[in-house]
Amino acid sequence: MGGDDFDQTADTVTEHVAAAGLGVTTRPGKRARLDPDLPDGVCQNCETELEGPVCHNCGQVDDTYHRSAGALVRQIIDGFINLDGRVARTLPRLMVRPGRVSGDYLSGKRARFIPPFRLYIVASLLMFLVAGLTTGDLDLGELRVGGPAAVGEHLTDAFESGELEETEYRQAMQSLGLSIPPGVEAGRDVSESGPDPQDEVSGQEGTEVGTADDPAMEQGAAVEPAPGGGGSDAATARRYGAEYWGGDDGMARLLVPEDYGKPAPDSVLPYRVRRYLADRVLRINEDPARLWEASLSWIPRILFVLVPVYAGLLGLTYIWRRGFFYYDHLIVSVHFHSALFLALTFAILIGHLIGAGWATLGLLIYSNVYLYKVHRVVYERSRFTSILRTLTLDVVYFFVMLIAIMAVVLLGILSA
Repeated sequence: MGGDDFDQTADTVTEHVAAAGLGVTTRPGKRARLDPDLPDGVCQNCETELEGPVCHNCGQVDDTYHRSAGALVRQIIDGFINLDGRVARTLPRLMVRPGRVSGDYLSGKRARFIPPFRLYIVASLLMFLVAGLTTGDLDLGELRVGGPAAVGEHLTDAFESGELEETEYRQAMQSLGLSIPPGVEAGRDVSESGPDPQDEVSGQEGTEVGTADDPAMEQGAAVEPAPGGGGSDAATARRYGAEYWGGDDGMARLLVPEDYGKPAPDSVLPYRVRRYLADRVLRINEDPARLWEASLSWIPRILFVLVPVYAGLLGLTYIWRRGFFYYDHLIVSVHFHSALFLALTFAILIGHLIGAGWATLGLLIYSNVYLYKVHRVVYERSRFTSILRTLTLDVVYFFVMLIAIMAVVLLGILSA
């Protein structure tokens, strides 16, 4: 097929789709000003005498598509009623009779159901819409992609609020190569709590708690060790890199230490790549919401990629069975993910009433029962082999999802 033939065929298909969407079969009764000066029953494109609503010579639909506002509204309503009928025949069977829609569709009963990929798009859009409306915006103002200094600040806050024991706090700070700030005390503000008796004893001896008498404080009093400066144990700093990890640009210092006066790292990544990653990290530090927004934009794309991946996994579990093609597994995968999206939408809504934990548990049970039924109905497998395939796909797909999550985060960082 040549390029012109392909273009002509594509245009013909487009016209047929448009005609079907508008419910077009004949010309409207009233002529429009721009109608061609041709008698009825003659093709407007090739002037061939028609034998039906579609030209048998060139394939053009016998319609001018000129419509009044009222006619357009009527056709939209007619199309909605027709779609509503397919929705009523598709969704209940899809959700409560797993595998039935896929089995009927693959056996040739297609016109009665919503097309699989259209169903997938509608289900995914509905899920993201409900999730966006119910979860609200996340406050990412405190998020920082820093090094140990940023972690140390959070540890100090947790210690002062009583969430961490003193021993745990000191060990965590020492492992990060950070010193404990002066005046930090668990559960209360030193400035408001009055002097500690131990402080008075130490004061009489000419020293203060948190200085030379406190081994944990010998490293200095700075929460954030200055790059290249003292204030921290030299061995710990060399081990953890704390001397150039501190601050909001800690990850940038780790990626491109040569930009901060340190030796270049032994890395397989060239400098330009490391510099690009460091710039992304700095941009995210300036506006942490960048990472969240960029990652969100990649989630629908990654989910769409997972559909053919899951179809491939289904194909591997039936690789020795003849009669099933990749197209069959793809239709099953599309219907399975569409049902999961709709179930997840329901779980998000009901989670506000029964709790997110119970809703998640119900979703996990439903998804596994659904997949088990798919093996039983579509592939006509026994109970034992259906359970075995369901568990196998659960394990494999779990690792695939982990890779997908990492891909979303990485792509979010690269595009933030």
